[in-house]
Amino acid sequence: MFYPNFENDFVLLTPKDMLTRDEAWINKDDLYHDFEIVCEAVPNEQLRAQINNYFMKVLPEEASLRQKRRAMVRTIRKYPQLIDAYIRFKEKRGGQAIRKSSRKVKLSEQMYLENFGELAELLHKSSGFYGVGGATYKEA
Repeated sequence: MFYPNFENDFVLLTPKDMLTRDEAWINKDDLYHDFEIVCEAVPNEQLRAQINNYFMKVLPEEASLRQKRRAMVRTIRKYPQLIDAYIRFKEKRGGQAIRKSSRKVKLSEQMYLENFGELAELLHKSSGFYGVGGATYKEA
């Protein structure tokens, strides 16, 4: 069996798409951001009207962002169908998730391959970093 190694030491291989940190495509902040669009995406007209009426009832006049979020949470708890509508809304836009993820993977790849390579070269040329041992407990 082959184990990746470099200079007689094991190397951990990580798929490049795991090197990005990203929020899940379906997430709470996007639900809040797209709340009005999601409400409009509810297919049942009567239910959509009930949701809008309830939201307007629990939303204070001149509401702060915090109060608006609280009203959204109350509305979602009362009408969990909004979560289904939100998931459908996001699934229809799955291509956007793929494009967004691909861009982040390319940026990460550039950062890891180019920038870290340059950092290693700089450390090698301008410091004794690579001359320091590290094979024993005392050296570490």
